[in-house]
Amino acid sequence: MKKWIGLALVIVLMCLLPYALADNIVESGQCGDDAYYMLDKNGLLTITGTGRIYIDYFRERKDIKHVVVGEGIMHVDGFSGCSELTQVDLSKSVKEIGSFSFSSCNKLTSIDLSSVCIIWDWAFLNCHNLTTATLSNNLKEIHTAAFQSCHLTSVTLSDSIEYLMLPFSGNSNLIYYIQTCNSYAHKWVLLEGNYDTTIIIQHHQNVVIDPAVEPTETETGLTEGKHCTACGEKIVPQTVIPAQDKKTAFVTRCYELILNRKPDNDGLFYWVSGLLTGSKNASDVINGFISSNEFKNRSLSKDASVELLYKTMLNRSSDVEGKAYWLGKLNAGEPLSTVVNGFCSSNEFKKLCKEYGINPGSGLAVNTDEPNIILEDLVTPEQYEKIKQYVVRCYEHILNKYPDSEELSTWINLLAAKKKGAVDIVYRFFLSDEYKKRNLNNEEFVNALSRSMFGYYAMDKIPSWVREMEAGSTIKEIINEISEYYVFVEMCWEYGMDTGYIIADPRVVPDSITAEQKEKIQGFVTRCYKIILGREPDQKGLEEWVGLLTSGKKAAAEVVYGFLTSTEFKNKKIKDEDIIEILYKAMLGRGSDAKGKAEWLSKLESGYPVGAIINGFCTSTEFRRICEEYGIAPGSVKTEDFKKESQEPTPAPVDPTLLTSARRTINKEKAEEFVQRCYKYILGREADQGGLNDWVKQLTGGQKSLEQVAKGFFASAEFANRNLGNEELVKILYRVLLNREADETGLAEWTQKMNEGTSLDSVIKDMTKSTEYRTIFKKMLE
Repeated sequence: MKKWIGLALVIVLMCLLPYALADNIVESGQCGDDAYYMLDKNGLLTITGTGRIYIDYFRERKDIKHVVVGEGIMHVDGFSGCSELTQVDLSKSVKEIGSFSFSSCNKLTSIDLSSVCIIWDWAFLNCHNLTTATLSNNLKEIHTAAFQSCHLTSVTLSDSIEYLMLPFSGNSNLIYYIQTCNSYAHKWVLLEGNYDTTIIIQHHQNVVIDPAVEPTETETGLTEGKHCTACGEKIVPQTVIPAQDKKTAFVTRCYELILNRKPDNDGLFYWVSGLLTGSKNASDVINGFISSNEFKNRSLSKDASVELLYKTMLNRSSDVEGKAYWLGKLNAGEPLSTVVNGFCSSNEFKKLCKEYGINPGSGLAVNTDEPNIILEDLVTPEQYEKIKQYVVRCYEHILNKYPDSEELSTWINLLAAKKKGAVDIVYRFFLSDEYKKRNLNNEEFVNALSRSMFGYYAMDKIPSWVREMEAGSTIKEIINEISEYYVFVEMCWEYGMDTGYIIADPRVVPDSITAEQKEKIQGFVTRCYKIILGREPDQKGLEEWVGLLTSGKKAAAEVVYGFLTSTEFKNKKIKDEDIIEILYKAMLGRGSDAKGKAEWLSKLESGYPVGAIINGFCTSTEFRRICEEYGIAPGSVKTEDFKKESQEPTPAPVDPTLLTSARRTINKEKAEEFVQRCYKYILGREADQGGLNDWVKQLTGGQKSLEQVAKGFFASAEFANRNLGNEELVKILYRVLLNREADETGLAEWTQKMNEGTSLDSVIKDMTKSTEYRTIFKKMLE
């Protein structure tokens, strides 16, 4: 009897199960031509079926927390901005991750991509908490900025990879694990030259030992090393051991007296080489030692530190009066380098340096119009060295020479004191007679530019810069474009330099301003009245400011400065934090971000004049784009009256996604023409107004590229229903991308490739690399 009762209960429960499951599902539907989804009340989204998911289908959903993609789905797309998404489980059938698929999914911490073959542009852009991505051994391609601004700690790049395009920019301290040396991935990483990266490569059985060579009194020696015979990489580089000359003796003396140890070979070579080339003098060496962490970790008292410098620099013990004087300086808060700089001018130190055959130097004083400025008040010793490296590589790659000590010192001082920006030295060198005598072609020019400004050969950027030069771009335009890349801006911040900006052309005042231009300028002035003064403009004030802008007497930054320093604004007694917020809205067209606002507020509260803050914002891409919209020059505020001219702040924080995209936006009229071509030829109909507006907005706002828009149309169900053959597809591509009918040769070649299995996406990618397409694209820019 009990057995029958139990069986009956099981049957009842099974009948109720579908109702329980249905009650748990809050949404279901179709998310692809043959793909379907179910979302339960706990945020679990399950996708089944075959093929691909529609682009942006689940974009910015807050109710999706966990995604499970079932077997049969091959292309995943559409989860951009799903801010609550924490877990994604992909089946083995998934082979492609689409553009922007999971961008800005900030709660996603790990992703298993072990079956994926292609990861498209910006797939995981700004997933700031993504630390782990398991990549497939069959992975073929990772496209532009796929993992930009994530926090990946390491990636393994297999031998199967055939294409990489800056996929990991913005991931600091990244470790690359390379399967085999001499593979595409290995060569790419070496050429890419990413900052703060570690490369771990499998060299297998190709490693040999390079024997050590002992130094003599006249000849240098070498430490033992190792290198790979297959790729030539120095696995353990051989370090040169200097000959035992007087300069070596001086550096050895510094190690023994200041650090209380014998010198290591690397350190000895570094300091002795600096003395031999003249890039360092005796005071540089001593300041370098006392600013090192190793010295600081000795935790010497002020008394002991002063005594140590007497022995190192004056070769004697201290006298009572002198020691008391220097201790008084230190007790008053001055750094230990003050003692070094003081001793540099003494006859005792100069005599000691003469015995060692070295230049005594004069500390870190800047030779500028402000003789009281000390470099170490502006940059750290580490930044001083990095600025020096930047200057040296500009000389080496642009002028093909090593600078003499005076040239080196001059540029270091100008950059450290922020009298010049990083691009100024580059542009000055390219204008010089020395450079012109080198007679470099366009490719050699951009190669020199890349190695000078980035410190490496930018493999993925060189071809496009060459094409821009061939299309008529000037040296100024190329340098300014490179100066906006995130890696360069970040490097300048790290080095303690301003990026700088070269005025592309002098401010030109047209003979007559058109009504349309004047209306735009009036719009900018009205914007300043509303945002800064909180009111509509009065007619007299509006006319005066518009007149100053149209005559070229004032630029945009000067107008903002005029409003902020006006009596009307001062009488409002606006708080400093509100002033910063006003600047963000007036100059960048947006509210502040927390980090940026905190940095600028700190500078304003510490006494920086508002003009200096405005100049910091002037260098941002966002401000220049706003000025382009209104048809006015960005300009800057004159700094003669600034109390802290030598301490002007670094540029305003810039969104990395803007810095790595095109420098200029697509013209709205051209964007409309392109989108209408997509509707006409890809979908076979006229554009609806809503769709047209949406696509144009994404193009002109920089959210989508022309290539991505075209792919979006081709990926639609409406296009799939047209069921066109390969020849017709190629004809459409010519009409959409190149704005012409296909020639017989091109039509035949591309059709054959598609018949042989080349995908539509690959054909689009190859077409957009052509010179013809690039020329069309350049004409579409504002």
